[in-house]
Amino acid sequence: MTAEAVANACELLSSTSVDAVTAINAYVSAVSAQNDANAAAKAQTAVDALNHGADVVDGSLHTALLPQMTEAFQAWVDAAHGVSKAIAERYGQPEFNAEVDKFNQANDNALNTCGGSH
Repeated sequence: MTAEAVANACELLSSTSVDAVTAINAYVSAVSAQNDANAAAKAQTAVDALNHGADVVDGSLHTALLPQMTEAFQAWVDAAHGVSKAIAERYGQPEFNAEVDKFNQANDNALNTCGGSH
């Protein structure tokens, strides 16, 4: 049961991580291009992707997972919500970057708990 729970959780994390990172990068590109209409659309897409990913990963947490993995996944969920809030509330660049840094670290840590296959 543990191996199956880990495999399922890691697969969900991997796919939602790609979606979240892609959405964040699209938002940053739109902001950098100073295209307000596009940035607003990309902001909503990023917020939706981050919140959906956080919900999916949170739902994958299972008692069969090792405590270290559960902690790493929970940190990912928290960090995804942090970036989502930073985008939705239009944080300044330093604050936004700090949230993205937290997310990137949590993303790396969580994916590392899954091993090299994700």
